[in-house]
Amino acid sequence: MITDCFDDAVVLNMSIALERVCRDISMELRKHEDRRFVADRILACAHSGKTRLDDFIAAGRAAVDELFPQTGQAA
Repeated sequence: MITDCFDDAVVLNMSIALERVCRDISMELRKHEDRRFVADRILACAHSGKTRLDDFIAAGRAAVDELFPQTGQAA
């Protein structure tokens, strides 16, 4: 479980980052599969040792760019 790997502050920052990234882009990204992709990238960021909110937001935005390389958001 994620809470077994990270302290509460890191988990909270991951959650905040996911919500901010998904809120700031098109409604299309709110599909479960897309949110999960972004969440997985944020989790990978945490596992790499980068645990600041800004790190998570950057990882989430990079995931969005990967999902939607043309515009950075869903069409």
